[in-house]
Amino acid sequence: MRRKKTATGVVLAALLLACLLPYAAGADDFFSRFEITEVSVKGHKLHVRGQTDLPDGSFVHASVSLKDFEDKPGKDHTVKVHVNNHMFLIQVDLPKKVGKELNLINLKVAFRPKDQPNHIKAKVGHKGENLKGGNVKVQGGERIFFIAKNIFW
Repeated sequence: MRRKKTATGVVLAALLLACLLPYAAGADDFFSRFEITEVSVKGHKLHVRGQTDLPDGSFVHASVSLKDFEDKPGKDHTVKVHVNNHMFLIQVDLPKKVGKELNLINLKVAFRPKDQPNHIKAKVGHKGENLKGGNVKVQGGERIFFIAKNIFW
């Protein structure tokens, strides 16, 4: 009798596991974390650190607008970095300040599925179908992660 109860318990547990397994497997199919965790200016460099649950190797694009940038030819104010260990780190050279005036930096950080390698597109969806959360925006029929911040420097 005890064997029969044990066997029934094992069968019920296996059935329950089989029913729940597809839901557990699908939990990793969505990406919802995309945030800037730290912004600092050290000397003449802007440092931006962020965390995400996007796959390693994903490209994150950052755009920095600053009044003095546009006046300096050859200054690169768009940066592309890779996600590694669920983090991204962006560093941008800023123009040297002349005085103690307060400058405004407009920072935009984005993840666009169309700019990703095929193995990343397969995970996030070719149009970002697997992106969720508060930082998701729809742009040109594509779901993207997008964050904009103003920084006084």
